[in-house]
Amino acid sequence: MDQVIETIVNDEHTKISKNSYFVMGSFLMVGLSFFYILYKNRTEKNKIERINKKLIENQYILTHKKLEINQSLVEMVKTNNPLYFKTFQDHYPKFTSNLLKKYPNLTKSDLYLATYIFLDMSSKDISKYIFVETKTIYMKKYRLRKKISLPSEHDLYIFIQNFEE
Repeated sequence: MDQVIETIVNDEHTKISKNSYFVMGSFLMVGLSFFYILYKNRTEKNKIERINKKLIENQYILTHKKLEINQSLVEMVKTNNPLYFKTFQDHYPKFTSNLLKKYPNLTKSDLYLATYIFLDMSSKDISKYIFVETKTIYMKKYRLRKKISLPSEHDLYIFIQNFEE
């Protein structure tokens, strides 16, 4: 009888041991899975941070390049360089073609004015560099605004500068 009781107790211990190993193994697997997910999440965050940093650097480079291009174009306007319009189209090929597609009634003078506005040149500067009165530039802007049907509450500069896309 003692042997039977001892066998039963040993069987119970064996079951408990097996169950405890199973439970401990399960906890271990859950813990490892949790740490794996944390590791994976951290590496994904690092990748995203590196990509964002690279995007910011590229955006800075593009913005800087655009400023350099715009400054060189403004210099061409200042010196009345005959290659200005061609150079402008080389750097911004879609701007004038899209403008003409949408507003086919624009004249050469209107297109030039739109490019000056795109470069964020003031009316005073435009008049100074193309040798006309500032009042004339205001009138040209007014006529351009009418041709493109831009309401007076909208800024012509913002409209033109965002037109490239």
